[in-house]
Amino acid sequence: MTNSGQMQRAGGLNDKPLILSELSWPEVAEFQDGVEMVLIPFGSTEQHGPNLALSADASIAESLCLLASATMYPRLLVAPTVPWGVSPHHMDFPGTITLEADTLLRVFYDIVDSLNRHGFKRFLIVNAHGGNKEISGVVAQDLGNRCELEFCGSVFVWDLIPDRLKSGWQKTDRVGHACELEVSDALFLCPEIVKQDTLGAGDFREDGWDLRDTLARYGVRAASNMSDITNNGALGDATLASVEAGRERSEAAVESLGNIVAAVTRSSMARRDQAAVETTGG
Repeated sequence: MTNSGQMQRAGGLNDKPLILSELSWPEVAEFQDGVEMVLIPFGSTEQHGPNLALSADASIAESLCLLASATMYPRLLVAPTVPWGVSPHHMDFPGTITLEADTLLRVFYDIVDSLNRHGFKRFLIVNAHGGNKEISGVVAQDLGNRCELEFCGSVFVWDLIPDRLKSGWQKTDRVGHACELEVSDALFLCPEIVKQDTLGAGDFREDGWDLRDTLARYGVRAASNMSDITNNGALGDATLASVEAGRERSEAAVESLGNIVAAVTRSSMARRDQAAVETTGG
């Protein structure tokens, strides 16, 4: 995983991110009142072809959270990364670890419940693995209903990036995994996970794409295997990745995170003010 020193070098920042695991308990207490949101990076441990380490999704999620925390210091506290996700569709490739949905729900509940008991009331799961989108949404809604929180949400990293930066840096038709876009993000955020000597394009199995494309056209979600559409586990063409693309995409994502945090904070403060008025009868 990425540490704060690495993020300072990647982002060219003077401020360090606020990282829960690097603080003592008195430091947590000192910073608590100034924290507007706890970010929980969420990724996976799964194959990313010959292009990226198995930690890719977890490393990208964590690195982006650290960059955001440093940019908005000390408003964002970065919780420990959840490095495993829903990855059964990658299990044909060695090294992949996948967790059941109910396991992840319990893990997130315990994380949020623990920090809630220490006084933190706003949480955002920052997810970098497409296979986690459904479960992270369920987790956020469930925790928001079960715990006494001011906010609990989830966001997919790619949804933080404007469309112009998705299409503008996309060089091939089939992207989304270990492709030129994801590898670009890694080159900027966490270059140590990029396998520079073995970068390559996706080795596609054309017989599997008809079903995939048809289901995608109609928004159908179904069990699938990456090995049905790619022999080497990659999509796109990682040789077309660049640090410049990763920087633009990541900085835009941080700006989007800032907009989310600001809106949530405004809403929370307004509700607190209204509750105070109602309590005092003013």
